[in-house]
Amino acid sequence: MSAQNISVERLPKSRVVCTASFTKEEQTAAEEHALSHLASNVNIKGFRVGHAPADMVRNRIPKDQLLEETVRELVRTALPAIIDEHKILPVIPPKIEIVTAEPLSVKITFVERPVVKVKNIDTLKIEKKTIKADEKDVNRVVESVLNDHRTSTEVERAATENDRLMLNFHATNDQGTEITGMRAEGYDALIGSNTLLPGFEEQLKGLKKGDSKSFTLTLPEKFQEESLRGKQATFHVTVTKVEETKLPELNDTFAKEKLNAPSAAEFRSIVEKSITMQEEQFDRMRRERELMDEIRKRTDVEIADELLDEEMRGLIDEWSQQLERQNMTIADALKKEGKTVEQAEADLKKQAEDRWKLRLGMAKLIEEKGVTVTDEEVAASGDNFISGLPEEQKVQARKEFDSHGNLYEELRWRALVEKVMEGLLA
Repeated sequence: MSAQNISVERLPKSRVVCTASFTKEEQTAAEEHALSHLASNVNIKGFRVGHAPADMVRNRIPKDQLLEETVRELVRTALPAIIDEHKILPVIPPKIEIVTAEPLSVKITFVERPVVKVKNIDTLKIEKKTIKADEKDVNRVVESVLNDHRTSTEVERAATENDRLMLNFHATNDQGTEITGMRAEGYDALIGSNTLLPGFEEQLKGLKKGDSKSFTLTLPEKFQEESLRGKQATFHVTVTKVEETKLPELNDTFAKEKLNAPSAAEFRSIVEKSITMQEEQFDRMRRERELMDEIRKRTDVEIADELLDEEMRGLIDEWSQQLERQNMTIADALKKEGKTVEQAEADLKKQAEDRWKLRLGMAKLIEEKGVTVTDEEVAASGDNFISGLPEEQKVQARKEFDSHGNLYEELRWRALVEKVMEGLLA
C-alpha cells in the first residue's frame, strides 16, 4: 500500500512536511484492517471477542476512533516508501495530522537532524593546572589519621583544649520549650575538633565531671532543620566524664605497627600522592565541564520546536521522579523556589536547548574527526556498566545490551564522546 499525490516541502529548522492523499480503495482496505484490530477490544453479546460481524463492530466504534486507526494503518504502510523516495532522515517520530476525511488526506511532519556547525574548535584549549599537594592538606590528613589512634585517660580536673567530654544535654527554644530531636545522653564531644555547633565546644572549657551549664547559641543559617535556621537555642549540659587525650607521634615504629607503612616519611608520601591524585581527578572533571560548556557555546544550530518539546518532556519526567523520591510535587517545588509555571517552563526550555546543542555539537565533532569505537570497546563498556548494577537489574540490562537496544546505543555514544573529549583535553 502506498500513498498517492505526495507533495513534499522542506521548511526552516530541518522540518519536512509531506501531504499525502489516499485513494478510496486504499482507505477502504486500511479501514478493514483497523476494524479487525479494534474488534479485539469490543464486546458484543453472543459473539466471542474479535469474532463479531464487521458491521456490528463498526456501529460500536466511534467514527473518530475508526478514522484515526485507519490513518495509522495507512501511514504505517506508506511511511517507509515516503522516507526512502524523498531521502528523509528523521530523528524523532513524525507528527501525523488529518487534513481532510473525504477524500482522505494527511499531513506528515518530519524533523531531520539539523545542519550543525562547531565554530573555532581548533582554537579550543582548556587550561590544565599543575597539581601539587599542599603541605597543609597533607598535615590535615595525617592529623586525621592520628586522631583515629588518639588515647584517652579520665581526669578529675576542669576541661581544656583537646579534652574529650561525655555529656548529657537537651536544648530549648526562646519560649523554654524543649526542641524535638536535640536531646542526647552519653554524647562524646572533643574540644577543639570543630565538629559541633559554632561556640558549643568553647562553652565546655572549664567544666568538670558533675558540672552543669546552660548557654545560648544562634543556630546556623544552614542548620538541617529549616524552621530553626538562624534561631536561638539554649543548651542545658551536664558533664559525666572528662578525659585527657593524647595524639600518638608519627614515627617509623608507629607507621609500621599501626599504618602498614615502611616509615613515617613513606606514609606522608602516600598521603601526598593520594591528595595529588584526587586533585588531578577534580581538575579533570573541571576541564571536562569547561570543555562541554565551550562546545555548547560554539555550536551553531537551529533546533526545531518539536525536538525541544520532546527533550522538555524528558526533563519533566526526570524532575517528577526526583521530586517523588523527596515526597514533593512540582507545585511544591515551584512554591519553594518562588517560581511561576511560566518561569519553570522557560528554564526547562533553556535546559532542553543546551542539551540538544551539546549533543549535536558532539555528534558533529565525532563525524568531523572520524572518531570510531570497536565492538570490543563497546563490549568492555557494557561489562563495566552492568557489573555495577544491582543484581535484580543485571539480567534485563544484559539482555537489552546484547540485543543492541537502547542501552547498547547509549554506551556506544558515551564511548565515542569519551574519545572526543580525550583528544580535545590531551
